[in-house]
Amino acid sequence: MTTIIDAPPGTGEDRTLAAIIGEAFSHLAVSRHLIPDHGARAAVLARHLGQNVELARGIGRLLTDTERRSAAVWLAVPDTGLPDVVGYEQRRAAACGPHTGRFTEFEDRMHKNHPLGKHHWYLALMAVHPDQQGQGLGSTLLRHQLVMLDRSGQPAYLEAADPRSRRLYLRHGFSDHGQPFACGHAGPFLWPMWREPRTGQPATSAVSA
Repeated sequence: MTTIIDAPPGTGEDRTLAAIIGEAFSHLAVSRHLIPDHGARAAVLARHLGQNVELARGIGRLLTDTERRSAAVWLAVPDTGLPDVVGYEQRRAAACGPHTGRFTEFEDRMHKNHPLGKHHWYLALMAVHPDQQGQGLGSTLLRHQLVMLDRSGQPAYLEAADPRSRRLYLRHGFSDHGQPFACGHAGPFLWPMWREPRTGQPATSAVSA
């Protein structure tokens, strides 16, 4: 049995989850476009994407499993969109170094495509350590939050990074939200996806894989 929990506070905890995100995302085509240097990729991703771990503690929810093999960063987004983060551009430059330009273009495109006008929860990141992928942990992690959203009648949004993850999200009630968009000049595509809450259906177990 896999148990999903809200990640306890602590710098060490945040670093552990950031490292999982860096390792899990390093093989993606989007990540290879952003950071061509394979040797530096996981560390850059952990430094930069790990900042979302901290953000989730303030305006969202940070989930993991009791064995620390996974991480999900959910952000509560008002109808006006995500709030600005003070000093974000400087922190991005410090984390990404020579790769900052590609990250800036990528994130500008993401913000341009992010839906406005309705409060929703945004799955900014979901990662499972490479050694644990393909065993159902991602689905368990995802269901944990979706059960809550169904019960409270709240929608969700995300960007799928590849066809495989898109198929996973389709199975959990997401649908395409507009056309795929490139993550940068000549870069791979992301699939924006939206999920309305499911009502009148039995809740799916959120704690067992």
